[in-house]
Amino acid sequence: MQGATAEAEPRALYWPLLHVDEHPHLLPVARGLAAAALAAAPVSAQDGPEVLGDHGGPDDLPARAEALAAWGVARREAAAAEVAARPAAWRVDALRQYAPCALLEGVWLERGADASRAHTPLGGHLLWLHGHAIGKGDPTRNAGNEYRGLLRALGVDLPPPGDRTFVEDPDLRAEAFALAALPLALAPSPRALLPEALGLSLLHFTAGPSPLALAAAPPGAWRERHTDEARRGPAAARALVALRQHLDDAGAAALAHWARAWRAARAWHAALERWAAALRARDEGDPRARMLALVRRKAPHGAGYHRQHTVGGRPIDAWFSARPVDAEGFLEALAASPLVVPGRPHESRLLALLAFGGPMFGVFDAAEQEVLRAWIAALPGGAADAPGPRPSARQPRSARQPAPPPPLLPARAPAAPARVGDRDLYHGLLNVEERPDLLPAADALVRRVLRRARRVRAAHLRPFPWSPAALDAWIDRRHRAQVEAYRPPTGPPLLDRADTVWVLTQMAPTVLVDGAWLQYAARATTAHTHVGAVLHVIYADEVGGGDPARNHPNLLRRLLADLGVSLPPFESPEFARWPGFVEGAFAPAAFWLAIGQHPRRYLPELLGLNLAIELTGLGATYMQAIDLLRHHGIDPYLIELHNTVDNPDTGHTALAAWAVKRHLEAVAALGGPDLVAHEWARVWTGLRTTAVTRRPLARDLALRLGPRVLWRWLGRRVRALVGGAA
Repeated sequence: MQGATAEAEPRALYWPLLHVDEHPHLLPVARGLAAAALAAAPVSAQDGPEVLGDHGGPDDLPARAEALAAWGVARREAAAAEVAARPAAWRVDALRQYAPCALLEGVWLERGADASRAHTPLGGHLLWLHGHAIGKGDPTRNAGNEYRGLLRALGVDLPPPGDRTFVEDPDLRAEAFALAALPLALAPSPRALLPEALGLSLLHFTAGPSPLALAAAPPGAWRERHTDEARRGPAAARALVALRQHLDDAGAAALAHWARAWRAARAWHAALERWAAALRARDEGDPRARMLALVRRKAPHGAGYHRQHTVGGRPIDAWFSARPVDAEGFLEALAASPLVVPGRPHESRLLALLAFGGPMFGVFDAAEQEVLRAWIAALPGGAADAPGPRPSARQPRSARQPAPPPPLLPARAPAAPARVGDRDLYHGLLNVEERPDLLPAADALVRRVLRRARRVRAAHLRPFPWSPAALDAWIDRRHRAQVEAYRPPTGPPLLDRADTVWVLTQMAPTVLVDGAWLQYAARATTAHTHVGAVLHVIYADEVGGGDPARNHPNLLRRLLADLGVSLPPFESPEFARWPGFVEGAFAPAAFWLAIGQHPRRYLPELLGLNLAIELTGLGATYMQAIDLLRHHGIDPYLIELHNTVDNPDTGHTALAAWAVKRHLEAVAALGGPDLVAHEWARVWTGLRTTAVTRRPLARDLALRLGPRVLWRWLGRRVRALVGGAA
């Protein structure tokens, strides 16, 4: 990596890989990082535990999984004995150093059930596993939030991993980011590195995360997630089934894919062992590291008790109330203060303050006082040095600039993208892992549609000042108007059966990517939020919640097959080039796929689009379509399903409105009414995009069907007139 050491690479890549949609030029770097992590896997049974030794073959997978589960229990028991002998400060530091990994639980699966795979059995398993990691729509059950909660209970308050300050925190060491390298590097390549992601999943969900972290964690939700059989067991079973499904799908390549999956499991175990070894080595050989951990743990509890006392010219309460606590700066200032005689703990006034009769008696237990003594004894000084305080080798954080961020690969400014047709974008974005070169063109499409949407002047889409009540009232008016527009059929429909089947066929490009605008909305940077969680619920519903039989695109596949319509696989170039589709059939879907690539950049517009999609068809549109299909003996269940699950009371429309409200509440907490008004305008622009993207299809349908429908209508009128005259 340019300008960075190998040690700095994982820290340097952590933040941009979490935002890889904004840094697509890093995709090859992520592949290289994954390859390096996989290359570190032990090559023989002698280099690792027996249970991970010989990868064997896929036929013994159930036995392997059972052995992994038993091994995981034994590892946890051994770790519990080790951690019990460690001081509390060590346990807190261990949990801190595991945070860059634990806060991203499931990240390697976040793209595994995208629109191109969610309809398959394997896609269903991957959706279930990722949903399990991120809470299945409940932020309180999100693994990262559970871990964040235990850290806060211990006085460790870290920024979210998606925040740039997370990687700049000097209290998070290099080994913490090195551990997260493999799962983070697997995330952008759900196809090319699928066996590896499944191998990591098998080890993680079956044997558990780091046994040291589990043993150090206090009782609570995160620990129960990985030790309570009611929560751990289903995930372990699903990880096994997912790998088995993939090997069945792989056919003749199954043995090679099994070897890759097992290699990834061994590489992940090796990474956990390197992390644990670094933790032990630092603890056993560095009294300063133990003292830093002690300061971090004690500081939040000591804030407010020191009144006028200062260290390094700064009030102690100011040191201790800062978030995050500048443990290193405080320690340097303390070492240079009159409270400490470097190298001579017995002469240091700090320890006298802890004795009976001193103002800090009872604050530190015996083990913690030993940490203090060891730290003072290790400071340069003692008999060879002049007594008294030594000059600080380092300024406290209050007197210095924040640590500069680690070096990153320079972002490449892409050339102005050539305009790409909707058919090509459709195919390319369903295969975006192989076609990242199309991302600039996709973004250009999004910007064009948004510009046009701002000019939409339809009366029912006129914006209004934001308030939750105003949004609810608008939704209620639109829903009522759409329901009241319905008129029961009074005779045969104007579309005959052949035309009806043709229209259903034209809907295939759109329906087969149902939910695609939300396919990446629950990534590691958003899934822990209320908005990210509810968007995951909607997407999971659209794609069947892990059950291919309930997958909305599969309902259309079965319906078209029953009607004798045979289409190429939708992710294939043949599908995009199929001459039976009109050009406009790809316009809505291409936009959905394009805006879905950037769920953070276009979050307000995405929320508006989501609300429009869920609300627009309710009432007359769906009810008239149901009447038409029933008249021709065509199963209307796909339409009926949307008319029920999208309802504005408890269905997707209600969830979509709730997400808008929560987003604008969060914006209001960050800024004033001007910022809220700006975000609301963006939401409304997203809502109006449906009026733009549906025009090409409506035009093409009218050109094909308009003359026929007109002649049928005229024919009926003439017959009615003739019959009346007779």
